[in-house]
Amino acid sequence: MDAADADLTGSGAILFDLDPAVTSTPHLASVGGKQGNGYLVDRDNLPGALDRRPACSNDSTSDLSLRGPDTYGYYGDQPGPLNLFAPYQETCSNVDNARARSTPAYFQDGDGTGYVFFTGSTKNHTAAECNSSRRPPSVIRTRINTPGPDQPAYLSIDAADDSLVFKIPGSPVISSNGPDITTAIVWVLEPNVLRSGGLPQSVHPTLYAVNASDMQVLQVLYSTDSTQLNSGAKYNSPIVIKGVVYTGTDRITAFGLPPTDSCVGSPDPCCGSPDACCGSPDPCCGSPDPCCGSSDPCCLDPGSCG
Repeated sequence: MDAADADLTGSGAILFDLDPAVTSTPHLASVGGKQGNGYLVDRDNLPGALDRRPACSNDSTSDLSLRGPDTYGYYGDQPGPLNLFAPYQETCSNVDNARARSTPAYFQDGDGTGYVFFTGSTKNHTAAECNSSRRPPSVIRTRINTPGPDQPAYLSIDAADDSLVFKIPGSPVISSNGPDITTAIVWVLEPNVLRSGGLPQSVHPTLYAVNASDMQVLQVLYSTDSTQLNSGAKYNSPIVIKGVVYTGTDRITAFGLPPTDSCVGSPDPCCGSPDACCGSPDPCCGSPDPCCGSSDPCCLDPGSCG
């Protein structure tokens, strides 16, 4: 952070637990970073100090977050944190060059498999220059690997989109029909402005719904058009509750499926009711008693009355 303003994330970490029967690191945290990396951390073994930051280092092996066995060319063929939004650089990672400022989202499938979703901005940097132009992907699903009960967990890239070109997306939010990855949707709000830009009224953010379960390429299921959201959404995230997605810009906008019930919004309290007497002022409507409401004492037995 001191050398290149490359601090971790611009938001926060997420905490989650795995089954201790499948890994030696069941208590985990995950966070992103301006360099476009995705980190997995063992909450039971945090080697840092409370009174100072770790010393700056360009040696990826000095990073003590959880990582897999793979080596990477951008670390000099050494292991290191997983780079998600390329290219990895020690510089060109702040202001409009930052690759991510969002908090990841965790999802656990019904079979126990854990996934962490990240949003960011892949750049066209080269080793020789900074370049804030962008390219896909902007949404990435990572898988939490658990090689054995005596082994630490680590992240690997599981799927990514191939069409989204975000500038500074908000944090992803996952909705689903229970713990079922095949029904999961990633919701992301993209402001369509750069970090250094303002929020002009002419620029409208976009809400995206991305299929969370596609095997290799994450597909966009839905996106708002330029008339549906107003400016004012930098770093914002949607909220999903009971099938309705709420977004906050310069106002609150809600999105949901159109009602299938033709009586939704009808002022008629009996609209769609199978009760033929619904709303009838006659208290005896539909009564099987032939004398309901009758004032004649002989109604039930006319022969007994003189």
